[in-house]
Amino acid sequence: MHQVVRRVVKDGILHNDICDDITLPPKPRTEKRALYEIEKKTVFKAYFNNADWTLVYILYGCGLRRQKVLALRVEDID
Repeated sequence: MHQVVRRVVKDGILHNDICDDITLPPKPRTEKRALYEIEKKTVFKAYFNNADWTLVYILYGCGLRRQKVLALRVEDID
């Protein structure tokens, strides 16, 4: 919202930024944890196709987050 209002002010449609006094509440932090043993065993017992297994092995073996793995390209792998 702030970006839209800033743009409207810059374009001269509004004269002042109506979002100046708005502050968002802090986002609650979620605790991250490693997989429990039962979760690890369940993942490796599940049925996956080859593409899914590749994703699982990279996630688990390299400890990467899902977004990082999905952003990988073939050129990134040595």
